[in-house]
Amino acid sequence: MRQVHIVIGLAVAVFTLLGALVNPWFLAVPGFLGGGLVYAGVSGNCGMATVLALMPWNRVRPASGDCCETGCGAHSGVHSGARFGVGDDG
Repeated sequence: MRQVHIVIGLAVAVFTLLGALVNPWFLAVPGFLGGGLVYAGVSGNCGMATVLALMPWNRVRPASGDCCETGCGAHSGVHSGARFGVGDDG
């Protein structure tokens, strides 16, 4: 939910400024975003939250038993704790 607030707030601020300084047609974007907020409030379904949930930084990390812990070597130790001095040294 916080990411939705950040994206909407930044977009409204930027496009309102562009609408005031560059071209009034930029004001259509804050109007569209406002309509989306009304729709989300009435229906309980937020399209932007759905899209942001699909972004890579919002993905659930793999649980134990993923390829990094089984030693497949595909990630060259990027995810292993040994890189930070944590883990089994043997």
